[in-house]
Amino acid sequence: MRLLRTFVIATALSLLALSAAADQAPYPQSQEAYAAEVKKLHWKKGPGSYDLGDSHARISLPQGIEILTGADAARMAFLINGIELPETVAIAQSRTTDAIVYIDYVDDGFVTDEDWSDIDPDALLRDISDSNEAANGERQRNGLKPMHTVGWLVPPTYDPEKKVARWAVELTEGGEHFANIQVIKLGRHGYHQTTWAGPVRGVDGTPPFLQTMIDSHSYDEGYRYADYVDGDKLAGFGIGALVAASAVGSKPGKGLIAAIFGGGILLAKKAWFLILGLFGAVGGFFKRLFSRGSRDTT
Repeated sequence: MRLLRTFVIATALSLLALSAAADQAPYPQSQEAYAAEVKKLHWKKGPGSYDLGDSHARISLPQGIEILTGADAARMAFLINGIELPETVAIAQSRTTDAIVYIDYVDDGFVTDEDWSDIDPDALLRDISDSNEAANGERQRNGLKPMHTVGWLVPPTYDPEKKVARWAVELTEGGEHFANIQVIKLGRHGYHQTTWAGPVRGVDGTPPFLQTMIDSHSYDEGYRYADYVDGDKLAGFGIGALVAASAVGSKPGKGLIAAIFGGGILLAKKAWFLILGLFGAVGGFFKRLFSRGSRDTT
């Protein structure tokens, strides 16, 4: 575990400067312009089966869930984060919750699952907290409140039959508590990573909205984990290293994304700590935008 931890910390501390929005239209400079950009997107309403781009997978959604895929998902990810996130293949919004779900696909190659026993939940939680605290200086310089790690809502678990790893962390900012839930599903040539961000209430396992997204996801025949054959590209790391690196805001072999906002750099994988810090505003924005009326917790 010591070597794994050292590797994760070293990876998380290396920054990859990211050019903002090379392919996206200019970022909207007002709430009105922001809302107008979101309304241009083609939200697909369930029920239906939706292709997840070049990842050779699809997701079948029931009524009550709306989803963006392809270029629309990339545009929404840019609007929320302020930086391009090319690995995002879908973003979903439920009519009965304030939460949103991202689905990313990373084609790094076949990820082995032989190193899961290397995961140390206590040490990993300390690394997540250290990574989060390191970002707070820049958060405050950008006018945001500091965010702190409370603890595990669900410590890392792995289902070797379904090839699915998941974990959930509770964060607090300005007295508000939020949940960040991550699920990784392995495939033959890479993996999908699903991120749920929302209120912490009711998160003692997997929220129904997220569980629906996980259960309805499937790789096409020939691209499932079990379809691996000798000679396929190998990722060069296992699920334990992948979870450990993803949890602290990076991933094996790659630097931490540097999200540029107002001249400052926020250290956060996909700016997820930023998203959670602003989630009260983001959730309220979705409420006003979609005007669904009363909502349940899912």
